[in-house]
Amino acid sequence: MCGIAGIVTREVGSSTERVARMLQEIRHRGPDDFGVEEPEPGRVTLGNVRLAVIDLTPAGHQPMWTADRIMCIAYNGEIYNFADLRNELQRIGHEFISHSDTEVILAGYRQWGTEVCDHLNGMFAFALWDGSQQQLFVARDRMGKKPFYYWYRDGTLIFASEIKAILTHPHVARQVDPEALQCYLALGYSPSTRTMFKNIRKLEAGHLATMSPSKGDLQVRRFWRPPAPTTDTPPEPELKRLVRAEVTDAVSRRLVGDVPIGAFLSGGVDSSIVVGLMSQLMNRKVRTFSTAFEAGPRSFKYNVDAEAAARVSGYFDTEHTEIRVTSEQIVESVHEVVRALDEPVTTPMFQTYLLARAVRQNGVTVVLSGDGSDEVFGGYTRYLRNRMVDTVSHLPTPVLRGLETLGNRSRYGDGLARVAGKAQINPRSAGRYLSWWEYLNRDTRTHLTTPGMAAYADFPGQYVQGLIDSSGIATGTDLIAYLDLRLWVAEDSNMRMDKLCMASSLESRAPFLDYRVVELGLSIPFTRKATWKTGKKLLRDAFSDLLPPAITARPKWGWWAPLYHWMNGPLGEQARICLSALPRTGFFTEEVTKFQHSVPTPAPIVVWKLMLWALWYDTYIEPIGLRKTA
Repeated sequence: MCGIAGIVTREVGSSTERVARMLQEIRHRGPDDFGVEEPEPGRVTLGNVRLAVIDLTPAGHQPMWTADRIMCIAYNGEIYNFADLRNELQRIGHEFISHSDTEVILAGYRQWGTEVCDHLNGMFAFALWDGSQQQLFVARDRMGKKPFYYWYRDGTLIFASEIKAILTHPHVARQVDPEALQCYLALGYSPSTRTMFKNIRKLEAGHLATMSPSKGDLQVRRFWRPPAPTTDTPPEPELKRLVRAEVTDAVSRRLVGDVPIGAFLSGGVDSSIVVGLMSQLMNRKVRTFSTAFEAGPRSFKYNVDAEAAARVSGYFDTEHTEIRVTSEQIVESVHEVVRALDEPVTTPMFQTYLLARAVRQNGVTVVLSGDGSDEVFGGYTRYLRNRMVDTVSHLPTPVLRGLETLGNRSRYGDGLARVAGKAQINPRSAGRYLSWWEYLNRDTRTHLTTPGMAAYADFPGQYVQGLIDSSGIATGTDLIAYLDLRLWVAEDSNMRMDKLCMASSLESRAPFLDYRVVELGLSIPFTRKATWKTGKKLLRDAFSDLLPPAITARPKWGWWAPLYHWMNGPLGEQARICLSALPRTGFFTEEVTKFQHSVPTPAPIVVWKLMLWALWYDTYIEPIGLRKTA
């Protein structure tokens, strides 16, 4: 795991000092080593800061050259099948001088060209200079576990693992992207290729790009696409065997490394499966870590997972550490987290930052998590509810409107109204997807933002519709899960986990996001993966003999952060100050200053969202008087 940075330009002139400055901004990603190389003097500069995980010797130094010094790579990530690829390449005739996965990518590129990405099983973002072709080749892994940001203009490419590094370059202006802001207000994050910074882009997950400095042309293309469900699936016993085999192998491969490895344990099915497999595969006790909240009289509501984690730890006899998260810690870490993230995301994340810091202080360098399982194996309640919506959508529109009206008039009819309302929306439209996700609808966004933002109000729907049209998936819950993987997992969940862990030089690995697990899971129709009674039935059944009975039978609780407690307590005044400052950015009207106390009272998550954006603007764009408010 590392951080990378680089500059490629048609203009002749050394960029080594600028790349070194970029690396200093992300030194937390690689405290063990630092390197800058200029493989094409005056035009191509690559840099790397290294967190040594595999091959801790100087032979793993980056940027790494081939023996003939024709190719050079700066790489961030882990290739879990690097030993298999190394053996395959050695049989072909390639020679190696290190035991690192970095050198395997170089040899793989020499053998297969840009198709090397098809051979890699892992998380990665890299930039590889090919002197023989006078070409830069960059790529980001299939699931978007590793970030790759870039700024490109007039034949100059500036790239890095984090945006803050790119912002050190004098050519890069700090401006807000209004399309990304609309997506943030609607979805809670900036989808690829957008970032919250105008003209700074993300390389999409499963994409690669090439560039010739002399031509200055950046050409981007997809190298992997998630599969559509198929009706040609084996019987249930064979499905369970396949799921168990692929997940077990994914966990096993993620135990590679020359440093201490542990796990995040929530007590849910997903992380419990990971920890259970680790306990079977490792020759020592698994070190597990979880969080618990101190949130006043209602702390019990937010600590159900912590209690379950303690039971799972006892069952598998792990060395368990529980981190208590207090309101004071949340207030103290606000600015640190906002800066670590580069751009705001709505999902509450402070406990991840504090947990990662504690894990690293406990001497662990790598953690495994259960991330991705719900999207792959149908674990979210909204997936089941969408099935219900699809079931009633065949009813005539007047009937659905009548049911919606009846639900709205009934004291307990909210659920009926929502189902009937969604059933009237085309299942292959962005409107259906947004109906499950949208924090602020178009009308509310238009009300709270300035007239200049109105021109971009339709962008979130247009973006989602483009993904639907190119998905190859007909309709239904399978389509929603596919969109979640393309959108929320890649650009919210993965980026949040990467940056908040790497802020403490901690590497996170997600076995359920192994592309083979994802391809298997997505190929299975939703109806064969989940039921109302047991949620992720297929996954639970596949590991029923591994998990403690209490966890197998436990209904999905969901993950809760005490937002209500925070926003009505220690962060309430902070939120008021932040919302009051939003009009000074030029993107929000004065109406936003009243929003926190409007009627009906907005959900705490929405106020939280607006507070974080204000803090981000104050940190990264220009001061609006918030830097001493926390």
